[in-house]
Amino acid sequence: MNSRDYIFSYTNMISADTAVSRHYLLFRCTPVSNDCQSVQSVNTKQIGFDFINSSFDSFGNSIMYGGTFNEHLSLYWSSEGIVRLTPYLIKNTEQSLVYAFNTQMTASDDAIIEFKETITHSRNVLDLAFCVMDKVHSSISYTQNVTDSRTKAYEAYALKKGVCQDYAHLMLCILREFNIPCRYVNGFIEGEGQTHAWVDVLVDGYWHGFDPTHNKKIEYGYISLAHGRDAADCSVSRGVFSSKSNNRMSAFVCVGRL
Repeated sequence: MNSRDYIFSYTNMISADTAVSRHYLLFRCTPVSNDCQSVQSVNTKQIGFDFINSSFDSFGNSIMYGGTFNEHLSLYWSSEGIVRLTPYLIKNTEQSLVYAFNTQMTASDDAIIEFKETITHSRNVLDLAFCVMDKVHSSISYTQNVTDSRTKAYEAYALKKGVCQDYAHLMLCILREFNIPCRYVNGFIEGEGQTHAWVDVLVDGYWHGFDPTHNKKIEYGYISLAHGRDAADCSVSRGVFSSKSNNRMSAFVCVGRL
C-alpha cells in the first residue's frame, strides 16, 4: 500500500493579563498510530510547567496533563514529528453503539429533521455519507467568530454559519438520525493554520474519513490527533486556574509532506 511521510509542528501558548496561580491543564498534542497513521517520531516541549504527566483517555487518545503552582503570565507547549500515512481506512476496534446516538453537542431539532428528509440516497452507507456531507457543506457558510466551542449542531444549522467543528457536528447529527455510527475527529491537515475537525463514518467494520468543511472524502494529508462522540470528548486543551485575569490562547499548526 502506498505510504506518504508528513512532518508536523504544533505550538500553543496561553497568556494572561495579570498573574495566574494554581494553573492546571489537560491537552492533546501528540498523534497516536492507527491503521492508516504510523507515528515515526514525536517530540514535545513544555515551558512554565512545574509538572507534566502523559496517559490515554477512554477513547485511546494520547493526553498530557500538568500545571504550575507558581504565579505566571504564560504557559507554552508544543509537539513536532513525522507521521507516515496510508489511504484513510481504519478497522473498528471499539463498541460502535457509543457513536450511534446524538449527544448534547450534536442534538437535532425539527428544522434538522426536516432538512434530513430532503436527502435522497441509496441504501449504501457510503453513498449516504457522501450525500450528507454534500448537503452539510452547502448549508453552512464558513464564517469565523460567529460560533464557539459550546455551539450545538442545531444552532449552527439555524445560523447557516460556522467553522469546521460546526460542519462536523451537523454531519454527525444527521448521520446518527439515519442510525449510522460516526465519530468526531480533530487533528492536523496539510498546510498551515489551526487544528481541523472532520468525521469518521463506520461502513462494514471500517472507519472512512469525510471532511464536510472541504466537501471531500479523505485519503491523505490528515493527521488524527483525537476522536470521540463530539468535540467535547477530544478538545485540544482545557484547564482551570486561580485568578480574575482574562486568558488568551494562541495556537499554530504546520503540516507538510516530506
